[in-house]
Amino acid sequence: MDFYLNNDALLLSDWIVGNYYVICLGFHQINSCVIEKKS
Repeated sequence: MDFYLNNDALLLSDWIVGNYYVICLGFHQINSCVIEKKS
C-alpha cells in the first residue's frame, strides 16, 4: 500500500469517472470515497 502525504499528512484526490464525480479522502490508514452525480 502506498501513502502520499502532504504537510498536513492528508491526501485529497478527486476525479471524474463518466458522469460521476469521485472524491477520495485518505488520512493515515482510513480511506473513504464519496461518489456524486455531476450536476
